[in-house]
Amino acid sequence: MKHFLAYLFILSLIGFFPFACTKHDDSRHQKVDIKKISKVDHFTNINNIFDSVNTQLNFDTITNSDSLYIFITFDLKEIAMNRLNFSLGNTAFAHGSENTIQLGNKINSIELTSDTTYNGIVKNTNLLNIITENGNNLKDEMNTTTDFTKNIYFKIIAKPTDVLKHQFTIKFTKENGDIITAKSRKLTWLN
Repeated sequence: MKHFLAYLFILSLIGFFPFACTKHDDSRHQKVDIKKISKVDHFTNINNIFDSVNTQLNFDTITNSDSLYIFITFDLKEIAMNRLNFSLGNTAFAHGSENTIQLGNKINSIELTSDTTYNGIVKNTNLLNIITENGNNLKDEMNTTTDFTKNIYFKIIAKPTDVLKHQFTIKFTKENGDIITAKSRKLTWLN
């Protein structure tokens, strides 16, 4: 009986040893896909305390602000998840748990257009890289982040000077060919 227990113990060590000596990753890797845009909100910068009452979230008239934040909320669906678990004994050697959420279908392009001429730029022209603060990096950030959430934003930093009424269309083209679009409310940007 002693030999049997010793033999069992040696077999369990041999089976356990390769995993115990390697770095164990007890991570949860999740891939999500954007189903649709569920909401488009806007929010202005607050220049002073008095503006906080009348130039906040989703007002159709934007006053006393040279910039505008556009917030986009996505409906997401999970498309893949990998959990790496070897054994109960291996969890003693785990180096912490790291959860990652990434886009499964990457974004090929992002467009932001207006329904009217915006500072001399004809309607339906992509304005993302022209009038926004983080438009150049937005696609790369969405595609490479390991902490993807259902909300993103970008900041419009070029206030319209000629035509002051605009409705923005946001368009995401995914690598699988799907196109997701949404429109903002019709905004009037006052001086």
